[in-house]
Amino acid sequence: MGNNGYRVVMLGKGAVGKTSISTQMVSGIFKSLYEPTIEDTFKTSLDIDGTVCVLEILDTGLYNIFIQSPF
Repeated sequence: MGNNGYRVVMLGKGAVGKTSISTQMVSGIFKSLYEPTIEDTFKTSLDIDGTVCVLEILDTGLYNIFIQSPF
């Protein structure tokens, strides 16, 4: 990713808004309609104090198996 590249993984229970937050971050549009996500990747650039940073977002979904795990 380089010095100004960052990777973010969106984790959480299904239907809590991970995809909506990711979409809003990249496109500025908040989608309130629920559509189940298996996995998706978003990429955007941000200007932080004059430095351009690349943000890669991995949007996870349907990982309820981990919630049920005793570990």
